[in-house]
Amino acid sequence: MSPVYNYTDALMAAHLTMTTLRDRILDRMAALDINAYEVVRRMSGRKVHRAYIKDLLDGRKSTIAANRMEDVAVALETTVAFLTGNDENVKSTEIGAAVKPLRIPILGTARGAITENFSIQEKPINYVPSPPALVNATGIYALLVEGNSMAPRYRPGDLIFLDPHRKHRPGDDVIVRLQNHRGERDNTLGELIAISEDGIQIRKLKSASDVTLKWSTDVSDIHRVLTVNEMFGV
Repeated sequence: MSPVYNYTDALMAAHLTMTTLRDRILDRMAALDINAYEVVRRMSGRKVHRAYIKDLLDGRKSTIAANRMEDVAVALETTVAFLTGNDENVKSTEIGAAVKPLRIPILGTARGAITENFSIQEKPINYVPSPPALVNATGIYALLVEGNSMAPRYRPGDLIFLDPHRKHRPGDDVIVRLQNHRGERDNTLGELIAISEDGIQIRKLKSASDVTLKWSTDVSDIHRVLTVNEMFGV
């Protein structure tokens, strides 16, 4: 005799799974201090409606596809097993340490010319996969190169990764965060040539010209561009 399918039990199981999923999503959002819209932003590899996660949490959406579940898990820096309640041995407070960040934020574009500065955004415009050696690093961000004043080393569309905490020295490529009197923060890309008590010199490769920037009036901060070896631990 064929077994009788119990629809009530099946519906109850589905309800409990969705309740667990919503609770776990909220748990991870709180741990990462992000909202539902930021979760969707981190799911940048897929075309997802901005309210996708909010609808899921509010009960307006009652199902989620397997591939979407994986995207949500990556965005929340956790696992599908944790979100669905199938990994009871992993506590929420341990997820951040157990799961490595998989994506690095792109905070804007970098123009090489000193007269074509750019602004670093507070909120990411997109995310990219983390290079292997940077998965445990903090504060790392990426920028997209615009213009060709640093060609042939960097061309339009190239992605650069920056570490604001790493020490810089002459010969390094850097982003110089500039001061101005309008309350804005401009930035420029160049090769660091010299450091003195008064300021720094950076070089623009295409024109082979050096630019002098003073600590007192020009330079707010310097972030070093990471090399391929540093990104891959070679």
